[in-house]
Amino acid sequence: MRDKIKMVSSAGTALTALYAAGGPTINGSLRNVLVRRGGRTADTLDVYDYLVGGDASHDVRLQTGDLLFVPVHGPRVRILGEIARPATYETKSSETLADLLRAAGGFKASASRQRVLIERILPPDERTATGRDRVTIDVSSAALGGAGGASIPLQDGDVVRVFAVAERVRNRIFVDGNVFQRGAQGLSPNMRLSDAL
Repeated sequence: MRDKIKMVSSAGTALTALYAAGGPTINGSLRNVLVRRGGRTADTLDVYDYLVGGDASHDVRLQTGDLLFVPVHGPRVRILGEIARPATYETKSSETLADLLRAAGGFKASASRQRVLIERILPPDERTATGRDRVTIDVSSAALGGAGGASIPLQDGDVVRVFAVAERVRNRIFVDGNVFQRGAQGLSPNMRLSDAL
């Protein structure tokens, strides 16, 4: 079944054509949009490069007769919790947890960087007859380190959870009763009762 042909201006690019067409469907790829010219691939647009990094180098100007082909999406990974842009992201085979964290805008200030949890569906050949279809991978703060999970590979269907810091607050006291200012105060070294009052 052929879709309707969309006309774009002579100054149109691959992104303007995608916009005119209403964007990819839910099954379409954002990482591998092909610009076909004369029966061959003239360029490949990764929309994430533009959205996440501002790189428009592959947003080529279209010519008469060009065809924009959006294939079925690749592997997808969901990231939830204390992250700037929690969502489901399409990933490339070489991408790692660090790439996903970068695409998702990084950790929020409220994120606990002690650990990140990855819930993974095992490939069919690794599943057991007893129903061991999923595993949980705990990524420690050491693995997250300065590289931010650079060596942790991702798989299609992974769910990454970023937890919030603990609710408890340290070095705090409460003053209540017949005082001018009630409430919480910071506890400093060698602080005396008279200092709090």
